[in-house]
Amino acid sequence: MNKLLFLLLFFNIHIVNCFKSTFLTIDQFNYKYRNKKIVSISPGGLGGFYLLGVINYIKDNYYTDDICFLGASAGAWSCIPMCYNKNINKITEDLLSSYNLSCENNKDDYLCNYDIEDESINSIYKLQCNIKSLLINNYNNHDFNLNQINIATTIFTKTGFKQIIISDIKTLNQAIEGCFASSHIPFVTGKGLLKLDNTYFFDGGFKEFPHSSINTYFDISHDMWGFKMNDCFNIKKYNKDDNLYFLYKRGYEDTMENKDILDNYFPKKLIVIS
Repeated sequence: MNKLLFLLLFFNIHIVNCFKSTFLTIDQFNYKYRNKKIVSISPGGLGGFYLLGVINYIKDNYYTDDICFLGASAGAWSCIPMCYNKNINKITEDLLSSYNLSCENNKDDYLCNYDIEDESINSIYKLQCNIKSLLINNYNNHDFNLNQINIATTIFTKTGFKQIIISDIKTLNQAIEGCFASSHIPFVTGKGLLKLDNTYFFDGGFKEFPHSSINTYFDISHDMWGFKMNDCFNIKKYNKDDNLYFLYKRGYEDTMENKDILDNYFPKKLIVIS
């Protein structure tokens, strides 16, 4: 593994100096949130759009304001709509349209800097950049309960790979930076290695998630209702908005069919009849 890391270092390093959030060890996270209900949202590649359907149904029908969310990789990105404090359908519609965005490439953007000549979404990296642009240009810090978001990622240390949790997120930009750090697989979902504040970051799914020592209240994943997706990184298969909508719709409908399970964990929203 160390030889592989050396080769990646030799070929390409993506350096960023940005983080202002808090990095917690697993033990520190457990202590800090010992009295909180922790809901994990697992990795899933493009299955994140299935997760969006799950989240949309939960937000439509249940109160989640007292929950601490912990996401990794696609699950980290899913924490953002999960903590949206306005009508969930707006941000859902925007995220489902992320394939159709035409984003200007900013050479000064430390996270998203790619060849603009090919505007097609031919990589998960470009899709993430589109989502970043969509969020930054259309939303602000006050649209989200950012204090609910915690992001698991993997760092490389002298003793090997170690999972840490990004916490105390105060801005939307910090949340997005954390999502990139949590979903970075070199040359698969990003360019080379991602170095933030002199630390190398890798996908949060590189290590066990959620960690066995974390006492989660509820776990959300793209296969939680039995849905199988064996090609979650096949961007060519899903690079059309109708394919993304299928994943979203399936996630929403599967969750609706299992609402009796959710009723045991989350308080229902009151339906006001006028």
